[in-house]
Amino acid sequence: MVSDIDLKNARNHVLCIGDCRLRIRGETRPCNQMDQVVAGLRTALSQDWRGGVYAEALESGVIAIGNNVDWEDATIK
Repeated sequence: MVSDIDLKNARNHVLCIGDCRLRIRGETRPCNQMDQVVAGLRTALSQDWRGGVYAEALESGVIAIGNNVDWEDATIK
């Protein structure tokens, strides 16, 4: 999990985490099982890509707590 990064509409942008480079391929859509954990969670995560994303690894590496996380293209924020 990362914080302070807006994933909304990030498809095809490259996210850098530590030495890793990840091309965002799409949004992960929350399923109905989310509401079995907490009522209303699916709806809360369905907006603005809050359910997360899936990505293609362009460069591998170790991801650790405290790594810098930023967009390769500085125009997306």
